[in-house]
Amino acid sequence: MKPIRLEPDVIANCQSICDGMLDQLKLASDRALDLTAISGFGTFPSALELQSGYQNKFTGDPTSLVERLKQYTDAVIEMRAAFSEAGAGYSDSDNTMQQRLTSLDSLAALDSEKA
Repeated sequence: MKPIRLEPDVIANCQSICDGMLDQLKLASDRALDLTAISGFGTFPSALELQSGYQNKFTGDPTSLVERLKQYTDAVIEMRAAFSEAGAGYSDSDNTMQQRLTSLDSLAALDSEKA
């Protein structure tokens, strides 16, 4: 697979968007942790089962809100890293092209001196 190459201003914009998403995910994760102790369902067995079910949806299993937020956070971190790598790729590509153009300029200058 060929790496993507993006211009520096595009990369900076994408990274900024990722940073904003990470900030929002952090806030959501912090709020979700407040859901570890829910109450108010009553004392009947069915109410306790319902309470337990909701608690698991928030924090208690691999498909819980807390776990999903962690997964989203990891995905955004990986996207941000991909944009950084794309920037490095653009910079490397740009430097290589600059060197090639400089070499061509040197060759053209030599050719014009010979003529």
